[in-house]
Amino acid sequence: LLKHLGIRKTAVIGLSLGGRIAIDFTLQHPEMVTALVPVSPGLSGYEFNGEGLQEGMAGLVEAYQREEYDQVVEFFQRSWTDGPHRTPSQIDPNIREKVRAMAVKGVRGWAIQQHAMPLQPPAIGRLDQIKVPTLAVVGELDMSDIHAIVDLIVKDITGSKKTVVPGVAHMVNMEQPAEFNRIVLEFLARD
Repeated sequence: LLKHLGIRKTAVIGLSLGGRIAIDFTLQHPEMVTALVPVSPGLSGYEFNGEGLQEGMAGLVEAYQREEYDQVVEFFQRSWTDGPHRTPSQIDPNIREKVRAMAVKGVRGWAIQQHAMPLQPPAIGRLDQIKVPTLAVVGELDMSDIHAIVDLIVKDITGSKKTVVPGVAHMVNMEQPAEFNRIVLEFLARD
């Protein structure tokens, strides 16, 4: 897409699976990336083992296999929108509804992601190859696995920085859009 649009170099930003994709893209096409901002990112090769996520994903998979897509979306919401430290009633209902609407549209396509070509070798053992300015952003209330991934990024990418946004979980940009924009724009405006 970037080549088609005539964009030779750009900052790459992604949330969650998009963060994983942004990291993989940076490893595959370093000549095209000026800066990397993974937000609440996944990481290819990382094995999630947090208890809350394991339970939520088991329920999600079972509901998906039964084609109970409303339940799939609710398991997704509980894991990612609410996070492990809050109940649905503690989340702004407008944010939950926006995430629900996105998830409903994407739920049937999730099976396609299972067949995507993974980066080989995965990013987890190659983060030190990333040489662009990197800012990892994570919500204070996100899953422990996401915090562990951000800590790996900061440890392995020379000069990278970490920002923790207080009071939010995985959907940092949706829960605190003004603060998220300020953090990212300030980082991208650096000399």
